[in-house]
Amino acid sequence: MIIKSVSPKHINQIVEIENDSFITPWPKQILADYIKKPGFFCNIAINGRDEEVAGYSISTLIYDEIHVFKIAVSRCHRRKGVAIELLSDTFNFYEKMGALSVILEVRTTNAPAIELYKKLGFEIIRTRKNYYGRGRGDAYVMGLALDRYYQKFLSAT
Repeated sequence: MIIKSVSPKHINQIVEIENDSFITPWPKQILADYIKKPGFFCNIAINGRDEEVAGYSISTLIYDEIHVFKIAVSRCHRRKGVAIELLSDTFNFYEKMGALSVILEVRTTNAPAIELYKKLGFEIIRTRKNYYGRGRGDAYVMGLALDRYYQKFLSAT
């Protein structure tokens, strides 16, 4: 996998992953707007052989806290470390700007994502009731101190 910045030419593949990954996917135009929006970091994982987008993430830095708005991996590339590579790239990008922590929301029923985030050191901070709309599901707000992540990452190598 190659991790790199997203460009508009990748939007159709991102939309496919988005639609397959989320119950309430963002429309193509919103995704395209975020890719071009100043202050947002959008990266993709590319399958080096065929330039296929395997996953993407969209985030921003608010003060010293990274907010991960989106992260998704195509069905055929899940459980292969793609999400970890995307998040690691995101953390490294923002750490240079003084980021100290990360926050994200995840659907309370998304066990694979919750398991991944916990593996990286995220903790559940609280539950947001009806985050996805009335009757559409709650979200956990999960947080991670970057020093804890890097400590865990460095001790594993």
